[in-house]
Amino acid sequence: AVRSEFSSWCWALGAAGLVLAARLHEIHLHAGDVPTNDQWKIEAADIIGPWLDGTLRPADFLAPHFEHMPAWTRLLAWLQVVVTGRWDPLVQTTVNALLYSGFIVLVVRWIARHLPPAAAVAAGALLVFNASLAHDWENITWGFQSQFPLALLCLFLHVTGSFGRAAGSRGWWAAQAAGLAGFFTLAGMWLAPLAVGLVALWTDPRGPRRRLLPLVLAGAGLALFLVLRARVAPGATLDLG
Repeated sequence: AVRSEFSSWCWALGAAGLVLAARLHEIHLHAGDVPTNDQWKIEAADIIGPWLDGTLRPADFLAPHFEHMPAWTRLLAWLQVVVTGRWDPLVQTTVNALLYSGFIVLVVRWIARHLPPAAAVAAGALLVFNASLAHDWENITWGFQSQFPLALLCLFLHVTGSFGRAAGSRGWWAAQAAGLAGFFTLAGMWLAPLAVGLVALWTDPRGPRRRLLPLVLAGAGLALFLVLRARVAPGATLDLG
């Protein structure tokens, strides 16, 4: 068992290393040190500027961005400025690449532990190949894109923890917390607990009631999405002026 655990970590870290190298290469070739698009409003005007003049409030991190509420992305941007003393998109893209590589570690480790060796190698190789491509180049080379790897991490932890841990256990509750945290990445993340709750209901209709908590989370996430969406003016665009 110890050897199997060690082997799964080796596979996971090796795969993540390849993906990280590919992402860093893309950043080196195409990313710049000048913030772009959403960053000027969501980071500079909403967070960094108020922090510098002493008016930043905790609620500012929860301000909606159209139908999204990217609280963790704002928090990361602020922490990077606090730690490094500068607002640097190259630092942000590097952190984003590390977050995405962390997601790869979790997925490949799960694959290595749950699939037969041949299937695990094939699935892992396909994942690494797809993850190393620059098909989502904006997410790789723009600083304001941490919400995507963070959403993937929340999704994976919520799904695997909800089904891999006994309902009501500490790990299961942590999985529900991950599902809730996903609401503060992308608006559509309410679909993750909805899918988990429906699968739990379908596969174990007479199980403990607490296994249906993801459905409650999904309802709360959908309500949040609808409220934020209703506040967006028709035809509204991001004001960068």
